[in-house]
Amino acid sequence: MPSGGPNTSPTSSSRLTVSVAASSSGSSTFDIYHEYLTLRHQSLPPALAAVSALGTSLQHHPVQTISETLDLLSTLSESLKTRVANPSIVAAGTDTFQRYLVTALSRLAQPSANGRNRTATEDITLATDFKTTKIAIISAAEKYVKRAQQARERAWGIGKQFLQHGTTVVVSHPSDAVAGFLKSAAAAGVHFRALLVQPSHRSFPAGSTAKTEGGDDSTSYTALAAALAAADIPYAFIEPAAMAHAITTLPRDDIDRVPGARRSTVVLSGAGALLSTGGVLAEVGTQQAACVAKALGKEFWVVAEGYKIVRWDSLEAADAGLRGVTFESDAQDSAAASKDTQTGNEQGLWEFGLMDVTPAGMITGVITESGPQTPSAIAEEAIRIWF
Repeated sequence: MPSGGPNTSPTSSSRLTVSVAASSSGSSTFDIYHEYLTLRHQSLPPALAAVSALGTSLQHHPVQTISETLDLLSTLSESLKTRVANPSIVAAGTDTFQRYLVTALSRLAQPSANGRNRTATEDITLATDFKTTKIAIISAAEKYVKRAQQARERAWGIGKQFLQHGTTVVVSHPSDAVAGFLKSAAAAGVHFRALLVQPSHRSFPAGSTAKTEGGDDSTSYTALAAALAAADIPYAFIEPAAMAHAITTLPRDDIDRVPGARRSTVVLSGAGALLSTGGVLAEVGTQQAACVAKALGKEFWVVAEGYKIVRWDSLEAADAGLRGVTFESDAQDSAAASKDTQTGNEQGLWEFGLMDVTPAGMITGVITESGPQTPSAIAEEAIRIWF
């Protein structure tokens, strides 16, 4: 669970201003999916946008009891997950936040050391007037988002401690966490170089909701390259198919000129969700990058925030219902595909924000705000939260 700290983003505080009067307006005009998309367009990560949307929903629904509140949050969470492309990424926020609320409220029901029932936890206060308790629950959502955002910055700051002079970093998925991680290392004066594994059709077309709807918090390759260039960090773009070739043919002259440099190569990836199996759910191609890293004897690390841990009961992506390839089955499908190609719509799987699962056995470790951890440690943390 994210720990306390100041908020560094104006987004969450502006979206979650507590207003009791708003609850009297009724729920007919509130659409949690629309609220979620609004927050995503403001660059709030999917999981945190979902939590913020849940907090806002309580201002528009006249619930009268804690039981009604929890039922409403559960119903809205399930509704939101059915309307996004990748519900597991949204669940990293909605499910964990609900678990957090249930745990906090359960603590309030337990007698304290003096035999009396508790009336307050760190974030939630029980009052005879439910309106006050409702305000506290809405505020708890705001605090949850604030803490999670600070956790992101702590994860980013580990970059300067993790990377060594002379490291070649292969970026298979430039999430916000990976971008912040590399920027932190560059700002600290670490001399490294980066290979950015960018598919030809990675950019989303105008009007596409793939990124905002259910994708993860991806940073554009162009933005990351610009940040690296500003820090005087050498970088190069490569196609996924060229990853193995690029790693095995890296030039050495520029690294040898760096005092104290140690030639090493590490593959970094972001993640949409950290799974209770120890694996990760990330942008399609991540598992392939992990396979290449393992075949070449290179370390494969995932940089992600701890709040992204989700319960995941399947070891196979197909069993988990992840979207896969659509095959053309008749002449009409073939004609439509041909038309898309002729009009330049070659986004393919990228258009729909396809994700894949990288199992724990392919991952060297996961870097969160708590520092580098093994996949099994992530699994143990998931057990603590969910079981």
